[in-house]
Amino acid sequence: MKKLIFIIALLSGCSLMPTRWDETQVGKITDVHQEIQALNCSSDLTAPLNTIGDDLQWLHQYNLYTGAKDIDAMVTIEEKTVNEFQDNVAAKKSNAVYCQLKKALLLQQTDIIGHTIKGSLQ
Repeated sequence: MKKLIFIIALLSGCSLMPTRWDETQVGKITDVHQEIQALNCSSDLTAPLNTIGDDLQWLHQYNLYTGAKDIDAMVTIEEKTVNEFQDNVAAKKSNAVYCQLKKALLLQQTDIIGHTIKGSLQ
């Protein structure tokens, strides 16, 4: 009986473990990081922000399929940041300072996601 309780406790505890490392997640978050790095605040940001948003939406959907709730929670926050950025660009409210701040925030969020995925490997 004690063994059975131990096994049940052990198995239920596994649901609290972080998501396993996934090459697909690593590849996509690396793409997003490169796309953010390439943002040029002195040019039209509509197309690059759409690409970043599409890649984050793809990663969100992938996380739903794989059950990576921990990573998906962070991706959802970054999606909101991109959406706010897109809205400001569309409303012509974005300037160079705003762009640089949002770019820095997006890079920070992407780094956190990337390091969290990497931490799943260790």
